Amino acid sequence: MPRTPPPRLRAPLALPDELVEEILLRVPPNDPTSLARAALACRRWRGLVADPVFHRRRLELHGAVPPMLGFVYDSFTRTSFIPTSSCRPHRADHHGRRGFDARHGRVLLHGRKYEDFIVWNPITDQLVEVPRPPDFLGNSSVKATVLCAATGVCDHFDCHRGPFIVVMVGTNDDLEDVDFDIENNHIDFDVLSESEIEGIMREGFRRVPKDMFACVYSSELGAWSEPTYAEHPNDHVDWGRSALVGNTLYFMLVKYESILKYDLGTRKMSVIGLPPYAHAETIYTQFMRIQLTTMEDGRLGFARLEESIELCLWSRDEGVEVVRNWYHKFTGWTLCKVIDLKVSPLVDPIAHYNSLVGFVEGVSVAFVAVQNRLFTVDMKSGLMRKVFEGCFFSCVVPYITFCPPALGASSRDDGTRRVGTSSA
Repeated sequence: MPRTPPPRLRAPLALPDELVEEILLRVPPNDPTSLARAALACRRWRGLVADPVFHRRRLELHGAVPPMLGFVYDSFTRTSFIPTSSCRPHRADHHGRRGFDARHGRVLLHGRKYEDFIVWNPITDQLVEVPRPPDFLGNSSVKATVLCAATGVCDHFDCHRGPFIVVMVGTNDDLEDVDFDIENNHIDFDVLSESEIEGIMREGFRRVPKDMFACVYSSELGAWSEPTYAEHPNDHVDWGRSALVGNTLYFMLVKYESILKYDLGTRKMSVIGLPPYAHAETIYTQFMRIQLTTMEDGRLGFARLEESIELCLWSRDEGVEVVRNWYHKFTGWTLCKVIDLKVSPLVDPIAHYNSLVGFVEGVSVAFVAVQNRLFTVDMKSGLMRKVFEGCFFSCVVPYITFCPPALGASSRDDGTRRVGTSSA
């Protein structure tokens, strides 16, 4: 009796493009690798992912705040990229270079001197050496940041391959010889401040404030702009991260009493005062830094540790006046959140080496180092999560950007922009 041939298997039904697109839209922004793999499955899926309409819909679904794909960990001798997502750079370590700042898909590194700037794109692994600034700097302290050249008009979804600018601000000092009392052969310390005495003992001369300056490097022009100047703030620029709010950059000053404000449009500079510490007995160390940030509502904010265990988040609110007591009054700041770290079993409540080393702008997440462990602290829930363990943390720079797959123009089998079905 002849054997009946097995039934022929039917080819799976093709999924409509609309359904495939809805599935791919739901790939989380912090998982760019999965989206890239989906785009490589077939030409039709590649066409869907490469379509600008797809990316606009993705922004509408997940929000315009880019995800944190990782962070740059600065350990003085090298800079390392630590991933917190599926994004894995080709080169994660940069020996002999330190992380300065990161924004719009690029990281600003510097070499042995602060003026030796290198712009690194972890996604493409492109390194661009920026020419040294002109010699007008003199005896200065500087801070710089990198950002998209179209800041103010760009949505920063996929601009990390385009032109960029490097904004550098700083303070200039004149070096002045110290007058000696010839008769007694000593320096007249009665007319000098404590910081001046310390500088004289260390350097042999006195630093006299001169001015504050700013200049901008353009990758399109390949040159630095002429500097703009303002009155010296009697302070110096801190090496912590800057904050970008609209078309304005903010930089912390070393005394942690004020912020330098730089308008990218007018190129004018000014200084904003900060509210005082709530606890007069707060211990000041080089790690008790203030971290500037952009709040979720787009306003300027900052976070700081008080007494090493209270993590406080403030936001800028023009016109609001707060009176703490009859002699302490400040304008324009509102205390939004206080998280008591001593309630966490992860933090030593009596240690003074808990340090605030970074802040993720737009989502209110802080980086706190506790000895050799690094934690994120969600300022909304207070949840602490260990993300890394290392030998020493001086600065953590979050790497926040969208990472759409680098695909060519959308193409379909029949040459049209849209077809009815798609299958793998």
